[in-house]
Amino acid sequence: MQQNEFRIGSRYHNREQAYEVLNIAGGQLQVRYDDGSEGFLDAVIAARICSNIRREEARVFPRTLPAGREQDFAWTAGCIARNGQLHAEVPPQSWSGFVHDYSVISQVQNVHNEPCIVQITHGGDNKWGCELRIYLPEQVCSGSRFILPANLRLVSGNAPGILRINNNEFWWFLVERLGFRAGRSQDVARIELRLAPDLRQSFRDGVS
Repeated sequence: MQQNEFRIGSRYHNREQAYEVLNIAGGQLQVRYDDGSEGFLDAVIAARICSNIRREEARVFPRTLPAGREQDFAWTAGCIARNGQLHAEVPPQSWSGFVHDYSVISQVQNVHNEPCIVQITHGGDNKWGCELRIYLPEQVCSGSRFILPANLRLVSGNAPGILRINNNEFWWFLVERLGFRAGRSQDVARIELRLAPDLRQSFRDGVS
């Protein structure tokens, strides 16, 4: 990857976490990390790190998933596929980059028509980026097999009995690695094929 390939609104990774590019000027990237903090990166060094990461093997599970809980995570993915809703609020300055990334990954040509992807009408020069959320019924999250990566927590959602996960990295993990799409309806057959054969029954159990 070259330094001039960065796009405002697009998402990249370094060795610590993912980030969204908010601005590009003078060989520096102004970025917002998935934990909500902001900072600046040298574009040449950031491009080199991105290239190295892309050569590495894709992650099968989130990095902070508790050890030994792979079957439960497959079950949880099934629950999210059946009951969850992936929602994205994208500010004007991030729209082009987000649409590019999402369309390339999902093969969706007209992102404007995707359910639960909203281009908000405010933002202007404000540098905050995309807000990516997953909504789930509370009763689903109370199951004994429900497990999330250690860095995630559930907070109150958009209605009584609904919880949400506010985490851009996990949202993109579901989309990039497991084949989830924005909205409520998921292609469970496609997602199942992304999982190792020994995990697929647990995923089907979560779906049902």
